[in-house]
Amino acid sequence: MTDQKWYTIGEFARLTHVTERALRFYDKKTLLKPSGRNAQGHRLYSDKDIVRLQKIVTLKYLDYTLEEIAEYLNKPELDLKRSLAFQKQLLLKKREHLDKVIETLNSVQEMMEESEYFQRDDILMLIYAFQMEDRHKDWLKQRLSHTTVDALFFEGRPDERKKFERRLMAIYAELKQFGKEGKQPDDPVVQDKAQELITVMFSYIGEEPMEEFLTNIGTESVDPILFPDFTQEEDIFLQQVFENMNDPRIRNMFEDTESHTREEGDKE
Repeated sequence: MTDQKWYTIGEFARLTHVTERALRFYDKKTLLKPSGRNAQGHRLYSDKDIVRLQKIVTLKYLDYTLEEIAEYLNKPELDLKRSLAFQKQLLLKKREHLDKVIETLNSVQEMMEESEYFQRDDILMLIYAFQMEDRHKDWLKQRLSHTTVDALFFEGRPDERKKFERRLMAIYAELKQFGKEGKQPDDPVVQDKAQELITVMFSYIGEEPMEEFLTNIGTESVDPILFPDFTQEEDIFLQQVFENMNDPRIRNMFEDTESHTREEGDKE
């Protein structure tokens, strides 16, 4: 009968290409307890421990959690076929999420190339906006026609959307920079940039969707969790910029809002 071969933790780590730290962690989590100890109390591993470790490494490769691995190892009667099918679905969802994250980062990087004025918070705001897009759509669909929401999000026009977003965010970044530099909202340079913003929006999105958006959403107080785009100072500055615009489409929006506010006050 062959004598049992024993390995110190260092030898076992080199043999299995698993770090000593990982082996200690598996021991702590009772996933892989060493089969023995020497006189000094140091861990000793045997050949049968290699088999159990191979199972752990394989299940980790399949993205099983430590809890799921422990359950599998402690209940060998578990249906592996069903378990693998379930794990595949989890991984497909994870891949979908990762693809979305990569797509978001690509879009943000493209936008950053359009302007030198992007700051750290602008970049995080962009990523957050992409992350919240589905919730933005749901919020807007409660207030606007589905046709207008489709136009706002460029449904079926991905290339146009990329061009639009890059130009829009570059203009916004420049407007915010004007505010930081202390320029006044009625400064001709600021007003020219704001007019460029409105022109780009109407040009890409379309007259009717933009008019519906400005009429129903333009000055509405929105959920700060859904739309945290600007700091309070930036929001006040941009509000004043638009209030000073000569574009009748924008002025009418603010005049309608002021009229509505007066009517509400009269009722009280």
